[in-house]
Amino acid sequence: MKPGSARGERLRLAGLVGLSSTLLVYALHRASQHLGQEPDPASVYFVERSGYFARILLSAYVGAMAALAAHALSAERPGLVLRIAAALVPGSALALGLVALLLP
Repeated sequence: MKPGSARGERLRLAGLVGLSSTLLVYALHRASQHLGQEPDPASVYFVERSGYFARILLSAYVGAMAALAAHALSAERPGLVLRIAAALVPGSALALGLVALLLP
């Protein structure tokens, strides 16, 4: 890949959207556990950290789907994907920071 190639830019943009959405979904899922009662994965699997792994797997799945969608959309409308990424990066950082501070 050349440094300024369109394919490289699309892949980097898709990676940025995927990672940002992964962090955002993790923070939202972690916060939702404190707001409402949901089934605890630890009570099903008998593993101490299975709730953490369930959150990580769900977040990674959503992030991968967002990255694929961003890569496909960036071929037609790269400006839109760039605006989405520009909103996702600070939003996910803020959400993760708030969850880390407020929900120990």
